[in-house]
Amino acid sequence: MVRADPTRRSGPRRRSRWRGTQSSTGAPKAPLADPRRGCHLPRFFLNVRRHGTLIADREGDDLPDRTAAERLARDILREMRRLPHVYGAPRGWRADTFVITDEAGAVVAEVPYASVL
Repeated sequence: MVRADPTRRSGPRRRSRWRGTQSSTGAPKAPLADPRRGCHLPRFFLNVRRHGTLIADREGDDLPDRTAAERLARDILREMRRLPHVYGAPRGWRADTFVITDEAGAVVAEVPYASVL
């Protein structure tokens, strides 16, 4: 009888939402922090409001500030617009909004999908 290795996932390997957030082994990269200075970047969550329902981002991203989180949201939307064969036609998600929250769960910004279209 062959036992499955509990450290290996079965099924397809999950790709990161954003480029550069995983190492070549698939493990998450360490947060962008300088341990010598003791600094730590805050984590922002890019939740999606679709048809009145909030879809939570459970992983979040380590970013320097709110402006960087908004920039990331807009970059994602540009990528979605560039790849309609992956994300569907823009008319299907035009009414959606990124609701960006901080680690405490407070809303720090909203980026409507239509703002990039």
